Amino acid sequence: LLNSYRQLMKKDRNDGAPLARGAIMFAVYRGKVSEGIDFSDHLCRTIVNIGIPYPAFKDVKVILKRGYNDSYCTPQSQRQYQQQGSSSGQLLSGSKWYDIQAFRAINQALGRCLRHKMDWGAIILLESRFSHPWNVSQLSKWIRNYVQVYNEFSEAKAELDDFYDRRIQHDKVSCDIAEHLPVDDDDDE
Repeated sequence: LLNSYRQLMKKDRNDGAPLARGAIMFAVYRGKVSEGIDFSDHLCRTIVNIGIPYPAFKDVKVILKRGYNDSYCTPQSQRQYQQQGSSSGQLLSGSKWYDIQAFRAINQALGRCLRHKMDWGAIILLESRFSHPWNVSQLSKWIRNYVQVYNEFSEAKAELDDFYDRRIQHDKVSCDIAEHLPVDDDDDE
């Protein structure tokens, strides 16, 4: 399915111009699509994340893991973890472990459409909890400063339309410049 999608997108691609058609793919956090597949460049220009995917609170494995961590986590080990991070060898508290599981899944999913420094795309977080600074601070460093909170759909849509217009125009200009650059055939020797 993914190879068919890539072939269709490649065939339909007109460099510098938006595709005449695209696709919508739905996936769940922690699944193959949200963590293991590369959707670089025109293969993905928008990611919509819904919610914060905390593990099932009443799941037996989650209860046992939280309890285990809490039983071996001391205030001293917590301070050491905060100072040295995971390299300290100390266990996190059960609740800190629980938070990390949720935000690890989000951060994996966010990276699906931005695969290199010249790639671009919009990441939409449909979750009111991202209006709280602590939740934003759990996102990957590369995205934190770009998080914007909108209270009105029309405002968010206008900003998104403007973003796409600017990026598509930038792509068109880049392609026009590349067309006029001399080709160096000496590289083949």
